[in-house]
Amino acid sequence: MRLVLLLLVTACLDQYDPRHHWQKFAAERQLAHRQLASLNEDGTLPSPEQEEVDLATVVNDKYAVYCSSCHGDNGAGDGASAKAYSPPPRDFTDRHWQQQNDDQRIATVIRDGGNAVGLSSAMAAFKAILNQQEIDEMVAKIRRFAIPEK
Repeated sequence: MRLVLLLLVTACLDQYDPRHHWQKFAAERQLAHRQLASLNEDGTLPSPEQEEVDLATVVNDKYAVYCSSCHGDNGAGDGASAKAYSPPPRDFTDRHWQQQNDDQRIATVIRDGGNAVGLSSAMAAFKAILNQQEIDEMVAKIRRFAIPEK
């Protein structure tokens, strides 16, 4: 009986090896523990510095935070939590899917969630997190997943 239990536990532990996700987890920990701006002594918000923000960088950061855990870092639908979903998350590298879906449909799914177009409700709506410009850039990022790297 002990041998059977030992074999079962060993098989379960070998089934999922999280080591290839450790780098991503470290980045998420760093993001979660970053220093946030605090109020001025008079209780007002500090004025933001007039830095030019690169939209692509903002969208890449938001993809890493909100999307990659399901869709994967490279858009292949193989994120850390992908195995928990049925149906599985969309594989953005699938050229056939890319050809069958226009930018408007992809934007609608990002903005309003999967239910908006008859897909899985596990795909959440991000209209409260992404503005329209960020949604458009996210669509462009998704399109780039199907382009082979040179």
